Amino acid sequence: EALQNRLGALVDELSVVLPKYMIPTLIIPCKYMPFTISTKLDRKLLHEQLSSLTWDQRAAYSPSNRIKREPETRMERRLQTIWAEILNVPMDSIGRDDTFFQLGGDSIMGIYLVSTAKEDGIAFTVKDVFDDPRLSAVALKAILIQDGSADITESPLEPFSLLSESRSSLALGDEIREECGLDDGQTIEDAYPCSPLQEGLIALTVKQPGSYVATYVYHLSKLADVSRFKNAWDTVVEVCSNLRTRIVLLDGVTTQVVLDNDSHWQSAENETLDSMTRSLRNAQMGYGTPLCRYTIVSEKGENYFIWVAHHSIYDGWTLKVMFSVLYQAYSDRYIPEIRPFSYFIKYVQETNGDAAASFWETELSGAVRASFPPRPTGPHKAESQCYRSTISFTSSAKTSITHATILRAAWSIVLARYCDSNEAVFGVTV
Repeated sequence: EALQNRLGALVDELSVVLPKYMIPTLIIPCKYMPFTISTKLDRKLLHEQLSSLTWDQRAAYSPSNRIKREPETRMERRLQTIWAEILNVPMDSIGRDDTFFQLGGDSIMGIYLVSTAKEDGIAFTVKDVFDDPRLSAVALKAILIQDGSADITESPLEPFSLLSESRSSLALGDEIREECGLDDGQTIEDAYPCSPLQEGLIALTVKQPGSYVATYVYHLSKLADVSRFKNAWDTVVEVCSNLRTRIVLLDGVTTQVVLDNDSHWQSAENETLDSMTRSLRNAQMGYGTPLCRYTIVSEKGENYFIWVAHHSIYDGWTLKVMFSVLYQAYSDRYIPEIRPFSYFIKYVQETNGDAAASFWETELSGAVRASFPPRPTGPHKAESQCYRSTISFTSSAKTSITHATILRAAWSIVLARYCDSNEAVFGVTV
């Protein structure tokens, strides 16, 4: 038991500095290591011995199968309660050496954790959780707000504060209201500049209608309450302001405006799943138009939720945030405040562009662009080739890594292998 506890503590330390795939799941003590006649390690015999162990025997050698150390300090006990609420696990199953991510947390839940703790008078950052996700480590970095400690969160960002006074006046003017087709009861809550990527995406969609517009179709379970689902999605639209965002041109500057009461449920009466999907996909998206639409279609006794959205208002990470809020709303659970996208725009505005360019010039100095596939030499006729393949992804609730990131990592490995290089440099849209 003492050895098991020591090994468990070792694994806890390793989990802070090593990626998950490098952390051993079984640690089996051996009196000696078997060797072959050529004095090489007999891996085959080791595998055979491991295969002969029962499930209970394997569990006994698991570093996680040890006596949990109970929280010792008042802060650890308070965080234990908050972790149990957010992760929906029994409180007594959380020890002071357990990590937030091993218990089922991810980056999105980390945001919830920080928000929930703040409401309970405890302050720390998401970075603190990522740096060392053990309960005891987070407790050491947490501070009590009511004790007079400095609040580590940013001050609220005032609406329209990222625009000049003249552009703010234009955003609230009748011309923009008319362009966006607003009702008398609708108001513009905020307006701020677009990021360069948003600006490019919406411009390309105006030039090439239908580009950068994604269509998602979700099959709802027969157990799902459709009315409750719609109310939950309305909550998502209310909480996630990106779903109430339009993009307009203010004095030639691409600007996003956030509206209130901007729900876009589409009627699916007398429509089939295919016809409704085509109708939503072909709806115009551009300057001043809604950038997402949604509906629920009933067909042959089954219900489907269709959501069409422009990529200027969401990405893979944002998608996970929105559907996490949807689950919380449908389950009638606590929904923490979601930080508006305006904070990111403020960060972009304050970034030193010259310093960033200098950093990457130094970082990529001497890097050679990947030359795969190889380009033909001499005169040749340009040809386009297309290869299609389907890749199955296993769904995991314990990671915030998007599928796009995984595919880029896989492509990097392919490029490095075929270019006989330890690194791969290629361009992507992020």
